[in-house]
Amino acid sequence: MEKLIQHLWEKFLLVGEKVLDALEGKTTYPELEVQVKEALNSLGNDIMKMVIEGQDEYLVEHREARPGWVVERRKEEKRVITVFGEMVYQRTYFYNKESQTYAHLADTYAGYSPHMRIEEPAKAILTDMASEQSYHRSGKGPQEYGWGESVSGQTVKNAVGKLVIPKWSEGETSQVKRTVRFLYIEADEDHGKRKITPT
Repeated sequence: MEKLIQHLWEKFLLVGEKVLDALEGKTTYPELEVQVKEALNSLGNDIMKMVIEGQDEYLVEHREARPGWVVERRKEEKRVITVFGEMVYQRTYFYNKESQTYAHLADTYAGYSPHMRIEEPAKAILTDMASEQSYHRSGKGPQEYGWGESVSGQTVKNAVGKLVIPKWSEGETSQVKRTVRFLYIEADEDHGKRKITPT
């Protein structure tokens, strides 16, 4: 915990220095904006990495927290694109003798599947980008906006394809019903306005 607090403090001091530089005219406001965004993304990335690696360390040291699981291999690297950028962390590979299965328990804790490359919040941002531009262009978004590596258009397409949109069942209506007394339809000048009374 002390290590985390010290690291956070160093990052906050770095942001403070950048603000002072801007106030003293050493950097411009747009430069400050980019520098602060980069510093905060780096801080967020570091916090998430420390949390997941801390959980992994806890599981290694406390057998009671992982009943049935034994350490198979240590320090295996995983890369995941998060909303803060690409996070690279180390975790332990465990083996369960009863079920005869293997797992990275720290990944399970974080909600990461074995081959997951992009976490859900980052996928949501890519999906939002893809609603206004091509998959290929959206894939360049993470690098352009400073929160990760570019991904392929196919990766964006897959993220959009897995998006779950709730569907209204037949006969289901909105919870909020609006009624209007008159409905006005405005057309071009040749047709004028008509008043329609709903039935």
